[in-house]
Amino acid sequence: MSEDRLNRSDLHVLLTVCLSMFIIPLTITSSSILNLSIMKDYSLEYQKAQWFINIFMVMYAAFLPITGSMSDYIGKKNVFLFGLLMFAISFMIGGLVN
Repeated sequence: MSEDRLNRSDLHVLLTVCLSMFIIPLTITSSSILNLSIMKDYSLEYQKAQWFINIFMVMYAAFLPITGSMSDYIGKKNVFLFGLLMFAISFMIGGLVN
Protein backbone atom coordinates (compact mmCIF):
# COMPACT_ATOMS: atom_id res chain seq x y z
CA MET A 1 0.00 0.00 0.00
CA SER A 2 1.22 3.44 -0.82
CA GLU A 3 0.82 6.17 1.72
CA ASP A 4 -0.62 9.41 0.34
CA ARG A 5 0.56 12.53 2.06
CA LEU A 6 -0.60 16.10 1.63
CA ASN A 7 2.02 18.45 0.36
CA ARG A 8 2.05 22.11 1.37
CA SER A 9 0.06 23.28 -1.67
CA ASP A 10 -2.66 20.66 -1.12
CA LEU A 11 -2.90 21.66 2.53
CA HIS A 12 -3.38 25.32 1.60
CA VAL A 13 -6.16 24.42 -0.82
CA LEU A 14 -7.84 22.25 1.80
CA LEU A 15 -7.66 24.97 4.46
CA THR A 16 -9.00 27.57 2.01
CA VAL A 17 -11.97 25.42 1.07
CA CYS A 18 -12.72 24.61 4.72
CA LEU A 19 -12.51 28.27 5.72
CA SER A 20 -14.77 29.28 2.84
CA MET A 21 -17.33 26.63 3.79
CA PHE A 22 -17.32 28.05 7.32
CA ILE A 23 -17.62 31.72 6.32
CA ILE A 24 -20.52 31.42 3.85
CA PRO A 25 -23.09 29.95 6.30
CA LEU A 26 -21.83 32.25 9.04
CA THR A 27 -22.46 35.29 6.84
CA ILE A 28 -25.96 34.19 5.88
CA THR A 29 -26.90 33.20 9.44
CA SER A 30 -25.64 36.45 10.92
CA SER A 31 -27.93 38.45 8.63
CA SER A 32 -30.93 36.53 9.98
CA ILE A 33 -29.88 37.20 13.57
CA LEU A 34 -29.43 40.86 12.75
CA ASN A 35 -32.93 40.88 11.27
CA LEU A 36 -34.43 39.86 14.63
CA SER A 37 -32.65 42.73 16.32
CA ILE A 38 -33.86 45.19 13.66
CA MET A 39 -37.43 43.95 14.08
CA LYS A 40 -37.27 44.45 17.85
CA ASP A 41 -35.51 47.83 17.84
CA TYR A 42 -37.73 49.43 15.19
CA SER A 43 -40.99 47.56 15.95
CA LEU A 44 -41.19 46.20 12.42
CA GLU A 45 -43.22 43.30 11.13
CA TYR A 46 -41.36 40.32 9.70
CA GLN A 47 -42.29 41.15 6.10
CA LYS A 48 -40.86 44.67 6.36
CA ALA A 49 -37.72 43.55 8.17
CA GLN A 50 -37.13 40.80 5.60
CA TRP A 51 -36.13 43.50 3.11
CA PHE A 52 -32.88 43.96 5.04
CA ILE A 53 -31.92 40.33 4.42
CA ASN A 54 -33.05 40.54 0.80
CA ILE A 55 -30.93 43.63 0.15
CA PHE A 56 -27.97 42.02 1.92
CA MET A 57 -28.23 38.88 -0.18
CA VAL A 58 -28.57 40.83 -3.44
CA MET A 59 -25.49 42.88 -2.59
CA TYR A 60 -23.65 39.72 -1.56
CA ALA A 61 -24.48 38.09 -4.89
CA ALA A 62 -23.73 41.25 -6.88
CA PHE A 63 -20.14 41.35 -5.66
CA LEU A 64 -19.37 37.72 -6.53
CA PRO A 65 -18.87 38.38 -10.28
CA ILE A 66 -16.92 41.54 -9.50
CA THR A 67 -14.51 39.73 -7.21
CA GLY A 68 -14.21 36.93 -9.75
CA SER A 69 -13.19 39.44 -12.39
CA MET A 70 -10.79 41.14 -9.97
CA SER A 71 -9.14 37.81 -9.21
CA ASP A 72 -8.29 37.42 -12.90
CA TYR A 73 -6.28 40.65 -12.77
CA ILE A 74 -4.99 40.77 -9.20
CA GLY A 75 -4.76 37.07 -8.42
CA LYS A 76 -7.02 34.60 -6.65
CA LYS A 77 -4.94 34.47 -3.51
CA ASN A 78 -4.77 38.24 -3.09
CA VAL A 79 -8.51 38.69 -3.59
CA PHE A 80 -9.31 35.86 -1.19
CA LEU A 81 -6.96 37.20 1.47
CA PHE A 82 -8.37 40.72 1.06
CA GLY A 83 -11.92 39.37 1.41
CA LEU A 84 -10.89 37.36 4.45
CA LEU A 85 -9.30 40.44 5.99
CA MET A 86 -12.42 42.53 5.33
CA PHE A 87 -14.62 39.81 6.81
CA ALA A 88 -12.46 39.57 9.94
CA ILE A 89 -12.43 43.35 10.43
CA SER A 90 -16.21 43.58 9.91
CA PHE A 91 -16.80 40.65 12.25
CA MET A 92 -14.65 42.29 14.92
CA ILE A 93 -16.34 45.68 14.55
CA GLY A 94 -19.75 44.02 14.64
CA GLY A 95 -18.81 42.31 17.90
CA LEU A 96 -17.71 45.56 19.48
CA VAL A 97 -20.79 47.57 18.52
CA ASN A 98 -23.71 47.66 20.93
